[in-house]
Amino acid sequence: MNGHGAKDQEPVRGFFRADLLAVRLNRKCACSFALLATGLLSFVACAAEPNYEGKSASFWLDHIDASPNGMNETVKAFKAMGSNAVPFLIKTLERKPSKLGEVVDEKLYQDDLERHLPKGVVRALPSAMRVEDRREHAAFLISQIGPDAAAAIPALMAVLTDQTEGWRIEAEVRGGTGSDGGETGRPSA
Repeated sequence: MNGHGAKDQEPVRGFFRADLLAVRLNRKCACSFALLATGLLSFVACAAEPNYEGKSASFWLDHIDASPNGMNETVKAFKAMGSNAVPFLIKTLERKPSKLGEVVDEKLYQDDLERHLPKGVVRALPSAMRVEDRREHAAFLISQIGPDAAAAIPALMAVLTDQTEGWRIEAEVRGGTGSDGGETGRPSA
């Protein structure tokens, strides 16, 4: 044909089909890569935490209040992890509650919304109280590890010297006594 026939247009149509196929393939590859990267990052994040009996330090920190024996089991786990658990506990201790978490807590508990929401939803929301509880547990667990937790001393001192810290975390860092020599007038734990 003279260049204007159907046979001349077929390669063009075929080109568009091949191009469309390549775009679809690239999207699939990009999605697969994104999922793989997310999974790998999650694995690396979990692998970076020390483990005891196949469970991560995060599991054990959350387990402290989860059962009647949770405290004893958690202390045993962190003592077994020893100095390997200290960087995780320091990170937990240094994490401050967010303003958003404070607002969410206020709405959930002061306005009594918590009892109207599924527990999974409440756990998924940011919470300043949960962050503070984890920080207090981290300070307690550092004390239970003993001399192997010496690397945590600067982080513990930072809590004690930070004027913005609450009295509960300071009391836990001081060893749970709540004693501050009566200088601040804060209540004892």
